[in-house]
Amino acid sequence: MSPLLYFALGVIQLSSVLATDQIPLKCFLQNYNLFSIFSKTSYDVDPNSNTQHFGTVVVDSAGFNKDGWNHEAKNIKYYGLDDAILDYFGFNFTSNVLQLTFHTDMVVTYDYKSSGSVFSLPLNGQGFAEVTLKNIQVGYTIPFDIKEVDDKKFIQLKNFDYWYDIKDKAELKFSSHNQDKELSDSIQQQLNQKWKYVTSHFGKVFYDSLAEKIFSMFKDYVMTLPLKDFAKC
Repeated sequence: MSPLLYFALGVIQLSSVLATDQIPLKCFLQNYNLFSIFSKTSYDVDPNSNTQHFGTVVVDSAGFNKDGWNHEAKNIKYYGLDDAILDYFGFNFTSNVLQLTFHTDMVVTYDYKSSGSVFSLPLNGQGFAEVTLKNIQVGYTIPFDIKEVDDKKFIQLKNFDYWYDIKDKAELKFSSHNQDKELSDSIQQQLNQKWKYVTSHFGKVFYDSLAEKIFSMFKDYVMTLPLKDFAKC
């Protein structure tokens, strides 16, 4: 079973004792058919494979215009969620909050168009970008309600907050930032030397898109499962 399924299973499984604050880790080891979730989303799924997985998460567009740098991205693809490892998962039924964290290596690719400047260097060009994130950790805090419909109780995820932290490093590759190759290489070197600042100061819009995509999928699906039908430990 893909390690990320532990994360997915946690959202759709509850402990048999709802008064407990945490879901035992062994709950995540149970099998659950999630193919129906993935087939209804833009997540890539191989129809010829029996393996349930997230595949490639696709977002149409994102971008920012900040501190003199205008950066537009289209056809954004996120790779690496299949290998994500769950660090923490728990429902708190006193405060009605779900919390989870996981980490993975991720590669993000997209088509870009840039203008403006950063670090006093011009960023004028367009092309293909590949961003490698080594050991990115992501945490969610998701408040929820217990809703009763037709004498059945459901978990209703309300909204979410999240954070991310790239623990090891990021590597940014852009096909071009300027017609001058020497200048373009210098810009890319500067971006990679200051990757921590670049990814935290300019990169959040890309993580916002990914976080919303994952949350929306689970929010819609969890509401279809009555508590009594959830898998139990």
